[in-house]
This record gives sequence, structure tokens and C-alpha cells, in this order.
Amino acid sequence: MKSNDPLKREDWSFLETFGSIEEEKDWQKVRSQMKQNRTIRIARHWKVAAVIVTVLGLGYLTMQLAGPSPETMRIAAVDGIREVTLPDGSLVILNRGSSLNWPEKFRGKERSIILKGEAWFEVESDPSRPFIVELDRADVEVLGTRFNVKEDSLNGRISVQVEEGRVAFSGRQGNVALSGSADQENRMIMKAGEAATMNHHGVIQAEKVDPNELGWRTGILVFEQHTLEQVAAILEACYGTPIDLDPAIEPDLEFTSTIVKEELAAVLEELCLVLGLNYKQEEGRIFLLPEL
Repeated sequence: MKSNDPLKREDWSFLETFGSIEEEKDWQKVRSQMKQNRTIRIARHWKVAAVIVTVLGLGYLTMQLAGPSPETMRIAAVDGIREVTLPDGSLVILNRGSSLNWPEKFRGKERSIILKGEAWFEVESDPSRPFIVELDRADVEVLGTRFNVKEDSLNGRISVQVEEGRVAFSGRQGNVALSGSADQENRMIMKAGEAATMNHHGVIQAEKVDPNELGWRTGILVFEQHTLEQVAAILEACYGTPIDLDPAIEPDLEFTSTIVKEELAAVLEELCLVLGLNYKQEEGRIFLLPEL
């Protein structure tokens, strides 16, 4: 006769075994998935790290090749003439009211500086690295020479006078076509003993060399039947002192003399003696007056 008692506990043991088998399989799957996800995350991290290292490495290499950005030096001739020696040994003499910017060390294939106003240059020769003077509307390029550059922002004129060597005087792109001996590339090649001026329209023309243009540096002025108005303008540029003419002075007065490194007071004494004038100085200005 069959028994009606429920199954004993040991009769259910196969279910526990089955359950443990399923749990173990599931746990193996979970662990496998976790390992796979971890591997993917690690791989992604390494990829990101590799990109960062590559970028940093390229940046460092670029800095090493290009070198650090050079510090910009500046000098301004506020009250008088200033002199500076550039990193390559070139000499620059700044006229009153002018300023110069240059790198602490010249790098690359050019030696570029920025000029505001007027300066005389004696450039050390270096055929592999041209020396470039950058102005507002023009550039002056040389290899090694002596020359003077004057930027008159009031009248929009830029003048170049060459003492030695050769220079290329170039208007910036956008200026009108040049005249004279300028070539198709908007450049005028100048040699020793030549001068040129670019007007406010961007036109470069050859000019007669005027020794008085360098009077501020040399102290030598040559007057040959110059009008009093011309004399006053030259003295003002040379000595940096404004000179005003009294309207009562005869307009056709002319002056002839050679001045060699004299003080302004001595020049004014000579001028007044020759032309029968007087002068007075007030608040940093000179006033030329008719003889009393």
C-alpha cells in the first residue's frame, strides 16, 4: 500500500542542487561581464591617456623647436637722444620723442624690431638673417649697413637715408603703385648716398640727400640761403625745441652758415646777429622777434 505522507526533505535535495548549479552559472556570467566591462574601461582610460601624452609631447616638442617666446624690450627717448645695442650687436640711436621695441634675443630667420619716430642704425652684417625695421606703413630691410629712418606721423611721411650698404624700402600691402625706381613688388632698392620718402598716399620717391636730416645725430647743419622758416624747422628738429616766428619778421630773410656741434643758444645768437633779430625763451619755446 502506497504512503500518502508528503515527500521527505531529503527527497527535495535535488532541487537545492539544481538551484546551486544555476546560481553558480549566473555568478560566473556576472563575473565574466564585470571583467569584460573593467577591461573596456581600462582600455578607454589608456586611450585617453595616450592622447593626452601625445598632445603634451607634441606641444613640448614644438616649444623646444621654436623656443620660448622672447621677452620684448622697449626704450623711449623722451627727453633726449638715447642709444641702445641690440642682441646681435647692432647699434641704434633714437631721436627725441621716438621709441623702439625689440626681442630680448633674435630667433628664427629674421631680426625684426619696431620703430616709432626716428632712429639711426648701424646694423651688424648677417646674410642669413635680414634685419627688418617695422614701421606703421612700411618696412626697411637690410643685411648690414648704416642708415637713418624717420617716421613723421603728423604729415604721413616716412624717410630713409642710406649712409652705407643697401636697403630695401617697402610700402605695406594695400598702398598704391609706387613710382620712380620702385619695382613691381612695392619695393625700392637703395644704396649708399641715396634717400627716399614715402608720402601719405604710399608713394615712394627718390629724394636729394639732405645732410641736415642727420643733424640731430651728427650735430652738423649746413644752411645755404635757407629761408628763416626753413632754418627754424631744421633747428626745431635738431634740438627738439619748438621755435615760433613773430609775424612782423620779414618773410624773405635767408641764412647761410655751417653749424658744427654748437649749443642751440650759440646758433640763435649767430642767427640773430646775421639777420638783425632778437629771441626769447618762454616755457620751453623759442620766439624769434624783430630787432627792437
